[in-house]
Amino acid sequence: METNELRFCVRCACVGSTTLFVTGSIFQTFLVSYGVPAEQVSRMTAVMSSTQMVTILCMSLVTDSLKRVKRDSAASIGLMAVYFLALVPLLLAGVGPETLARAMLAAGMLQNVLLGVYSILEFKLPYWVIDMRNYARLSAVSGAFAGGAQICVAGMATFLLSRFRSGRAMAGLFGGCILLALIGALETMRLRENGRGEAAPAHGGLRVLRMPAFRALLCPNLMRGFNSGVVNMLVVIGMHELGLTVEQGASMAIVFTVMSIVVAFLYGRLSKRFASRRLCLTASVVVAAALPGLLLTGGGMAFMAVYVVVLGAVFMVDYSVPVIVTEIVPYDCMGGFSSMRLGAHWAGISLGAWLVGICLPRGFIFPLLAVSAAMQLTSGVVYYVFSGKHSLSLM
Repeated sequence: METNELRFCVRCACVGSTTLFVTGSIFQTFLVSYGVPAEQVSRMTAVMSSTQMVTILCMSLVTDSLKRVKRDSAASIGLMAVYFLALVPLLLAGVGPETLARAMLAAGMLQNVLLGVYSILEFKLPYWVIDMRNYARLSAVSGAFAGGAQICVAGMATFLLSRFRSGRAMAGLFGGCILLALIGALETMRLRENGRGEAAPAHGGLRVLRMPAFRALLCPNLMRGFNSGVVNMLVVIGMHELGLTVEQGASMAIVFTVMSIVVAFLYGRLSKRFASRRLCLTASVVVAAALPGLLLTGGGMAFMAVYVVVLGAVFMVDYSVPVIVTEIVPYDCMGGFSSMRLGAHWAGISLGAWLVGICLPRGFIFPLLAVSAAMQLTSGVVYYVFSGKHSLSLM
C-alpha cells in the first residue's frame, strides 16, 4: 500500500471512531443508561441527522467549485474536536440527564454540520490523491481500517461504561476523541495531491437536477436512507422491546465495528469478481429477508445472530453504492450529485429515526421493520437496473 493510501485510511479510521459518540450505538447506549428516555434519544438522533441532511443539501451549491478540497476536508475533521471539548466539563460535573441531553443535542447539531461537510468532500478528495482505478480496493481497505479502530474504541467504551461511573468514563473517551480528530486533520493535510482536481471545470450544483441518474435514484436513495435510519436505532429498539441490558447494548457497538471490517474485506475480494451493482442487489435481498425477523428472536444470542446478518448486508450496500456512483456520474458533477444523493439518504435516515420514536410507545415496531426491509429491496433493484444501463463505460 502506498503512503498516500495509508494516510487516507488512517484519517478515515479517526473520523469513523469519533462518530460512534455522536449518533452511533455508544451514544445511544450511554444516554439511555444515563437516564434519558429511549423515545427522547430517538428524537435527538433524528434532529441531528436532519442537521446533517440540510448541510449536505447546502453543500450541493458549492462543492464542485471548490479548489482546496484537501484543506477544507482537514478543517472539517479538526473542528470536530469542539463537540467533545464542549461536553467534557458537563460530564465531569455530573449534570442531570435532561441538561446533558440538551447540551449533547446542541453540540451534536454543530458536529453533524461538520460531518455533512466531511461526507461530501469525501467523494471529491479521492480524485485528488489516489488513482481512481483503485477506488473499490481502497474503499474496502479504508473501511477495514476504520472498523479496526472502531473495535478498539468500542471495546474500551464497553469496558469503561460497565465498570465506572458513566459520566466520567464518557469524559475520558471524549478526551481520546479530541486526539483522534486532530490526528485525522493532520493526516489529511499530509496527503500528496496528484493535480486531478485543479484541472476539473467548475459546475453549479443544481446542474445535477437535470441528470437522469439523479431523477432515477432520488427515491431509491431516500428508501435506502430510511432503512439505515431504522437499522441505526436497533440498539434502542432492542433495549425497549426485548429488554437488552446496557452491557448488551454496548456490545452491539463492537458487533457493529467487527462486521464493518469483515464486510470490508469481503467486499474487497468480491468486487474483483462481481460488479458492485450485483453485490448491492444481493445484500438488499438479505436485508429484506432478515430485518423483520429481529423481533421474532426474543432477544439473546438469536437476536445478535440476526443483527449480524442485517448489519453485514447493510454494510455491503454501503460499500457498493459509492463505487456504483463513480461508474455512472462524471467527476465534474460528482460533488453536486453526491450532495443531493446524501441529502436524500439523510432525509430517509431522519424519517426512519423519527418513526422509530413514534412507533416504540405504540407497539408498531414490527410493521416498521417490514416496511424498512421492503424499501431497501426496492432501492437495490432500482440501483441494479439503472447502473446496468447507464454505466460511463457504455458511453
